[in-house]
Amino acid sequence: MKEAGLTQPRLTLVDGGRVGAATFDEHAATYDTVALSAVGRVFRDRVRNHLAPLLGPGARVLDLGCGTGLDALWCAEQGCMVTAIDESHEMVATTQARAEACSPGLVEARVGDVGRDEFGGPFDVVLSNFGVVNCVPDLGDLGLRLTNAVVPGGTIVLVAMAPLCPPELLEGAVRWLRHPSRRVPNDHLLRRRRGAAGSAAERAAAEGSAVESAAAERAAVSGYEALNLRYLTASDIVEAISPSFDLVAAQAIGTVLPTFEQRRVVDARPGVLAALSHVDRLVSGPAAKLGLGDHHIVVLKRSGA
Repeated sequence: MKEAGLTQPRLTLVDGGRVGAATFDEHAATYDTVALSAVGRVFRDRVRNHLAPLLGPGARVLDLGCGTGLDALWCAEQGCMVTAIDESHEMVATTQARAEACSPGLVEARVGDVGRDEFGGPFDVVLSNFGVVNCVPDLGDLGLRLTNAVVPGGTIVLVAMAPLCPPELLEGAVRWLRHPSRRVPNDHLLRRRRGAAGSAAERAAAEGSAVESAAAERAAVSGYEALNLRYLTASDIVEAISPSFDLVAAQAIGTVLPTFEQRRVVDARPGVLAALSHVDRLVSGPAAKLGLGDHHIVVLKRSGA
């Protein structure tokens, strides 16, 4: 999309926190391999179904943890003015290049720390997709900064990695059964990760859980083992972000669908993927209430409209 009279955005470098930035710098070139996989597209479409009614020409959108800019550019295609923030310089550079090629003047990409920086604004819509909020150390503080950035009546869409992922639990249970020497108490099979901080690998070593070990092995293969994560339910987010925001919707993704790491199971089986996606939608509401799913989509509206 190109519109006359709009200046091209400049890449603004902010002294943001670099926690995890180097990790994502290393993966910027291959990041879309997952995002554009069959499972990745299904997950992203589910999020965009919540976003689409909120967007339109002139809407001001903030994309927190923008990655390679897939969501920022999609919002720009709807006519929105987008501010895209990520702590990875390489991710931001990729977003900037795409914006200049496809939507000049509609996307401002900048480096910043979602866990610490003020966001500016005002914004009508805020998106934080696929686990960015899991890396934020203080959700209450994030809520205060979002309150300052979002107009009354504006909407935020936060997508967090949830603590109980059935497909991952199933994989962990199979590993547990195949390796009797690594068997641990059953309650360990009911936790995706344990603890509020520390890498998956560190928690696996401390806990000795087959599920934890499987998760750590996937993280190591992906190269994200250094990240400190806190797994969150929709209820966790609502409690931390309120009272300035009211819950509009909470849905789970990946209660039945394979995780990103398991995408090869269905990448070449579109019929199976479509069937699993249908069931996943049907159970998305109850699953979110139970804390189940790979991710939770949480939609909140700024009070005071």
